[in-house]
Amino acid sequence: MSEEQNTEEQSGPLGSFLWGGGLLILAVVAYFYFGHLEAEGGSVRINWIIALVYNFAGKTGVAAGLGLLSALYFFFGFSELSKAKKLKEEEEEK
Repeated sequence: MSEEQNTEEQSGPLGSFLWGGGLLILAVVAYFYFGHLEAEGGSVRINWIIALVYNFAGKTGVAAGLGLLSALYFFFGFSELSKAKKLKEEEEEK
């Protein structure tokens, strides 16, 4: 096994957890940012996907969408972690 593959396997779950945490923080920030913008009035340029979700479901929808993405990253992180644990146990049995 090359060193690059070993590093990639070790950083897999950690990377997923970091992305999940970052998206969760972004969901909270987006919720309060949109709340501030609604109170102030006016307009601001944002990504078209976020604008579409906001027009359809409001600030709660944007926060919920980012929260769901965060949950997916946490799920992938836990599944990678359990997969690595199973592989390690199988190697120890041999």
